[in-house]
Formats: sequence, structure tokens, C-alpha cells
Amino acid sequence: PRPAVLSPCFHPYVPPVSTSPGLREFLRRGVAVVANTIASYSVVDAAYLEQVPVIWYLHETQLGLGFMTHNPGLRRLIRLANALVTPTRATAEIYQPFTQNPVHVVPHGYHEVGAKAPAPTAEVPLSFVTIGSYEPRQGQGVFLAAIRLLDTRLREGDVFQLAGRILDTPFSDEHQRTS
Repeated sequence: PRPAVLSPCFHPYVPPVSTSPGLREFLRRGVAVVANTIASYSVVDAAYLEQVPVIWYLHETQLGLGFMTHNPGLRRLIRLANALVTPTRATAEIYQPFTQNPVHVVPHGYHEVGAKAPAPTAEVPLSFVTIGSYEPRQGQGVFLAAIRLLDTRLREGDVFQLAGRILDTPFSDEHQRTS
């Protein structure tokens, strides 16, 4: 079977699909596209043209509204996604008027108020992941500083991961040296 394709976070001013000859061919090899951020609209458009299903994760709230105001064609693209996913009900309400499909709410990695988190066990290490472009505003420095504050037994027993696009190379290099 063909693998799912995860789209990187594209800059808002990516070239139109017609000038990105390899993108559509690349997407044809996947069974689905998971687009992350409203800025990956060109991937959604290309996937639609190739008849590849799209799950579009839209985490931008006010930024998304502003982006659609300055780029009215985005409203059409939102209708093309097979599924829209947002982290909050408030964000879902922003995008719902632009699609006939329901907007699915999948909260960030925390539990709803009142929900009980499963208790960790010694046999299964905990995994901590931070996802975002490598730049000071995304919090990787805070994440690494918090890890350093943990008791050594906790640090050695669990898994800590960073994932994202490098937008600030010196920042990323410094964290690689110190982690």
C-alpha cells in the first residue's frame, strides 16, 4: 500500500501548484495527505487535483481568518479537504462556515477538564514531544530547560523529542550542542 504523505509547514507565499511540477507527482504516491497549517494550502490544492484524500489540520484561529481575508481563494480550498481538524471548538467555529462537512475537534495533547489521565507505569517510558519550527518563539528552549531540571532518573527513563522545520539555524545548532 502507498504511505500517507505528511506535508511540511509551507511558507504562505509558495509558488502556485502549476509552477511546482514535482509536487503533484509526489502526492500521487500517497494514499492520503495530512496538511498541517493553513499555509499548506498549495498541498491541499495539488492533492485535490490528484484525487488524493486530504485531512487538513488548521490550528490558526485569528491568523487563519486574516489569511482568508487577504487570500479569498482559501475559502474554496477549505471546501476541498475531505476532513478538517482543529484543536479547539472556537477554532472549528471559524472554519465551519466554509465547508459543508463537520469540522472535527481534536484537542492538543491534554485531557479535557475532569478527564482522568492514565497513570504512568515504570515499564512504559513516557514520551514528550514538541512540534514546531525551530525558532525561539516556538518554545524548544523552554522544553530543553525543563528537561534539564528533571531528576536524572526521570530524564533517563523517558523519551524526549523535538520535531519541526529549521527556520533559525544558529538557534537549532545551539540546542543540538547543549542537549
